[in-house]
Amino acid sequence: MTAGSIRIAPKRELLLGPEEGWSLASVAVWIATEGRRITDPVALVNALMAQLAEVGARIDRLRFVSGTLHPQVLAWGAVWNRDG
Repeated sequence: MTAGSIRIAPKRELLLGPEEGWSLASVAVWIATEGRRITDPVALVNALMAQLAEVGARIDRLRFVSGTLHPQVLAWGAVWNRDG
């Protein structure tokens, strides 16, 4: 952050990792393109975890909660576990 409260975006490497080696860039692209079209929460989380595994992110457990704009549903969530 600079003086005058102008926010400067962090470098790409700080958000997604380096171009070579382990990087989340392909996962970010997948989320912005294919992933956003998946409407089933369970399918979305399973596909996301497959994308993360493909780039080398070994994740054993994930809890995901997302707020909604629905007037009767505050949020939805999913719990994912590598063991099923």
